[in-house]
Amino acid sequence: MANVYTPLFAAKFLRPKLAKHVIERPQIVQKVREATRVPLTVIRAGAGYGKTTLLNQAFSDKQADVLWINCSEEDSAAQTFLLHVAHALLRRFPEIGEHTLHMLTWDERQGSVDPAAAIGELAEQLGRKLNRDTVIVLDDYQMVDDHSAVHKLVEQFVEQLTDRIHVIIASREKAPLPGLAIKRANGLVLDIDETDMAFKQTEIQELFQTQYALPLDERMAASLSAKTEGWIMALHMLGQLMRKGCSWESALASLPQSMMELFEYLLADYLANQSEQTRLFLRQTAVLELMQGEDCDAIFDREKSSELLKSLETKGLFTFRIGDGMYRYHHLFRGYLRRMSGFTPAELAKLHYKAAARYRQKDDRRQAVEHLLAGKFYSDAIELMKGMTGELMTSGLQGELQRWLDLLPAELLSSAPELILCRGDMYRLAGDFAAAQECYALAEAGFTNLGSVVGHYQVAKAYALVYLDTVQPVLAERYLMQALDLVDKSRAQERARLYQLLAENMVNQGRAEEAASLFHQANELFMEDSRGDVEARMNLRTGRLHMAKSILNRQTGRRNPYPLPRSHRETPLLLGLLNAFMGEVDEAWANAQEGLNIGLSMKAVFVQAVAYMRLGHAKQLKSWTEMTEAVECYQQALDIVSSLGVEKGKAEPLFGLCVLYGHHGSQEIALRYGMEGLRVSKQAKDDWMVAMNELAIAIAYYKSASYEQAQGWADRAHQSFVRCGDSYLSTVAMFWLAMTAAVTGEQATFRRVGESLLTRTQANDLDFLFTRPTILGLRDPQEVIPLLLLAEQEGICRTYVTALLADLGSTAGLERHPGYTLRVQALGQFRVWRGLEEIRAKEWQREKAKQLLQYFVTCRKQLIHKEQLVEALWGEAGSDGDFKVAMNALINALEPSRSARTNSFYILKQSSSYGLNLATGIQLDVDEFESYISRGARIAAKDPEQAIRLYRLALNQYKGDFLPECCYEDWCQEERERLLMLYITTAERMAHMLFERGESEECISLCLRIIGKDSCWEEAYRLLMQCYYRQNNRAMVIRVYRQCRDNLMSELGVPPAKETSELFKKLSVSDENI
Repeated sequence: MANVYTPLFAAKFLRPKLAKHVIERPQIVQKVREATRVPLTVIRAGAGYGKTTLLNQAFSDKQADVLWINCSEEDSAAQTFLLHVAHALLRRFPEIGEHTLHMLTWDERQGSVDPAAAIGELAEQLGRKLNRDTVIVLDDYQMVDDHSAVHKLVEQFVEQLTDRIHVIIASREKAPLPGLAIKRANGLVLDIDETDMAFKQTEIQELFQTQYALPLDERMAASLSAKTEGWIMALHMLGQLMRKGCSWESALASLPQSMMELFEYLLADYLANQSEQTRLFLRQTAVLELMQGEDCDAIFDREKSSELLKSLETKGLFTFRIGDGMYRYHHLFRGYLRRMSGFTPAELAKLHYKAAARYRQKDDRRQAVEHLLAGKFYSDAIELMKGMTGELMTSGLQGELQRWLDLLPAELLSSAPELILCRGDMYRLAGDFAAAQECYALAEAGFTNLGSVVGHYQVAKAYALVYLDTVQPVLAERYLMQALDLVDKSRAQERARLYQLLAENMVNQGRAEEAASLFHQANELFMEDSRGDVEARMNLRTGRLHMAKSILNRQTGRRNPYPLPRSHRETPLLLGLLNAFMGEVDEAWANAQEGLNIGLSMKAVFVQAVAYMRLGHAKQLKSWTEMTEAVECYQQALDIVSSLGVEKGKAEPLFGLCVLYGHHGSQEIALRYGMEGLRVSKQAKDDWMVAMNELAIAIAYYKSASYEQAQGWADRAHQSFVRCGDSYLSTVAMFWLAMTAAVTGEQATFRRVGESLLTRTQANDLDFLFTRPTILGLRDPQEVIPLLLLAEQEGICRTYVTALLADLGSTAGLERHPGYTLRVQALGQFRVWRGLEEIRAKEWQREKAKQLLQYFVTCRKQLIHKEQLVEALWGEAGSDGDFKVAMNALINALEPSRSARTNSFYILKQSSSYGLNLATGIQLDVDEFESYISRGARIAAKDPEQAIRLYRLALNQYKGDFLPECCYEDWCQEERERLLMLYITTAERMAHMLFERGESEECISLCLRIIGKDSCWEEAYRLLMQCYYRQNNRAMVIRVYRQCRDNLMSELGVPPAKETSELFKKLSVSDENI
């Protein structure tokens, strides 16, 4: 790393030295110091307004620790930005800096860091360990590209900061941080612009008096202020001009009209007044980004450059000292010197060549390459770059390498196959596999011309990595074997690495035993830590799920500041699939989302595609009844892999779509996707994915009651998984064989398969296959209860089965179960589901049957006498016959497969009273709504953030008023009013909590929802007024109060309460914050 992190790298984190003669500006300095009162300060002003000087003045008294990062174009890459933040911390807080770097450190075999996760952990570390104000300055922030993911990281960082940590952005342009609009509206962002920065008339007088001994009267100062608009750089230059004897009248009279023309005019005059030696020095050194005296002496064949640099800095115009003996010119000044240097192209090239030689002597190869490219010494640059590619690729500097390659003429680059190969690697890592292969073909031709065996080995390995990334095992194996033939027999470590890649390829084909053998060969050749992702995938594809998860969880703690995209091997993506297999739905969702964030931050398109596949799995497990979002995720994945031309990448989303449509009973669509997934998998010779699609087809047949075909495909999948050595998925296939045997009544088959299934699940800790929704299992866990009851009756693993039934909430002694969860939505539109299947309108047969269920839901915690039911639903004209017909229709709708003359499972009857049998696990949205609220209330004082999350879930559950289609029925009015009041009071409680946390936008949204339900709820109006006042929106404060007053008079005939009126008066006249 010594060749990468040079003094020029260290200069990124040096706080510029404050010049000796700086005018005190207490008013603006005090405003900048207010930065320690808010999370974020944005100083936006053009070049030459003194942003850096002002920041130095504001924090020169050591009242706060200051970390300084001088941003550059390379900070547009999220991983590079993270690296620089870590190094800035290392300089001031070694413990936190080292922890951050340790958190990020990796090697190429380990997982990439998710920038969002890394910045979140960093914010948490800072919050825990810093006990005094700390300011993080991001200077020259305009250098970060407008479309960079860094802006999102900065927004997230600011959102998570504690009161002791503050970020200051200094930029010439508007910082694209739209996500902080709410903080800005709530007064949590301090904005300082050119109007604040510009010198006022009195400051101009003080400047000229103290620095140039030129007293100005008010008229003269006003004229200078009008002409320069308070631009400090122009004022300094005019001061120097007038100190040399030019009167202010003649100076002003001859000045150009525009500010930039003014600047160029003054610069020309400044240079004309320098000695010939100084002018030459300035013109020559403009080729350098940073200057040190000994470098200038060596490059420009001169002496005492340190003294001249110090002299220029002392004059305080355009030269800044940023460290011991290190200087830089102001950006505008350096640009002017380079434009007006007067050097011929040949003279400039000579200067750059000498600079490159000096930096090569100092082993600063990055600066040497920069100067060789600037001087167009391309051949020399190429030779130097050849030895740096690997180092730059693993040091977070891929962007810099890409820029260098773009500067090379195509005809010269073609003669450097090493660099073409490197460009191909960058395309591969970005997911542009077609472009990568084009580069590899060019590199191969170049190595052929050079007769380089090593080069051909590198190309073969590169092609193999493309096909490993895109899971094309046949092609991957061809190139890996080719690479093995080409690599020198003495290179044990490299041969071991190829064996590891071959093992990974075997895993991709479902050939686990061969993969294990190759791993053993690799370790015999060269013992090192095995690649965690391959080991985890080998365990995953052989059914050792718990071991795979343990390996992957260890991987998540090993981070890298310079992450390279790792295709489908990204740790969160592997965990996403693993958790979908194990029914850990929330974890699977979080893993997939993290994987997507990695893909987006790195612009790695194939990583994004795999993330969408895993999001589709999580989504269909998360929401049984809604399929739209899952379909969209799978379609997004298919679109991406199609655009990349990666045919094999279609296999998993096609599998997911087959399973999804299969569970929803759309057999034709499911089979179309499943058969296509099967074709793609077979073509790629991925036996494991072949088996996955075979099992998906079996599920589609089972869910559409085509049990013979389901049995055939499940048996086929079982045999395939056995051949692949996957003990878990072969067990899952056995599960579907048992389910089919149970439903078809094939007792002998059930006893044989069921005993084997239950023995294996118990022995391998696979209870979740019965108790949780899994991607290849059931969506509704209660669907498995009939199978378990049958096993219990047959005496199969009775103790284990009884424990599983208890986990599923089944009561002891239960003899039968319909095999699904009954779900009822009563808030908003009334809907009922049997498992995943919604009861259609015609299935109710009679409207009174549905009303009977609605009455039971209203009185869900009690049994109701038959006479009360008849009177409520039919009135005086009702009869026992009417009741019996409606009850029979209701039971048939809820339990269409119920045997004749058997009691209803979901409707409880005791003597002549009836009601819902809540012990059966009926899911009622009204109960979930109330549960979220009560749980939130219990923890609100101790954990307000979690309470808000629960309240938010409750309010989202309230999709409308209770049983709106029964709005004229007296029997549900009281419950409707109770639930509505609970909704409003919970929304008010949550709104207060949000207001206290400064989250005005969501608070406003909640208050508007309250008023939409009850236009006379005064507390909502009071909160709205306070929120709008915080946002400095006095017009809305007035409008809200008038709306409150008008609604109260219109609806209730009363004026606003005294509390409301007094609050309005206070807000409409006071400037104090609420």
